[in-house]
Amino acid sequence: MLPLLQFGRQFRSQKSYRAAGVLHALKQGHSLHFEHVKGGTSRWLLSNGHAIPAKVAREVIADSRIVDCGGALFADTPGQVFRFVGAPQ
Repeated sequence: MLPLLQFGRQFRSQKSYRAAGVLHALKQGHSLHFEHVKGGTSRWLLSNGHAIPAKVAREVIADSRIVDCGGALFADTPGQVFRFVGAPQ
């Protein structure tokens, strides 16, 4: 059971590491886009074209410094573009 616990900690830290990288890109002025693609699937992309795993994107948009810029397809749904609040660094 110990290796499984260690794997879980490693996975969490790796996900947090990825989220920190995305936050850094957002601080630099990039935006995070949620995109619907043909076939009913969806994906997350940074404005520089890098694909972001959905779990990492959800962790990033949960940060209070990330705001929804609107652009929702339907009323009462979250937008599809997210940005960092504050001056680019």
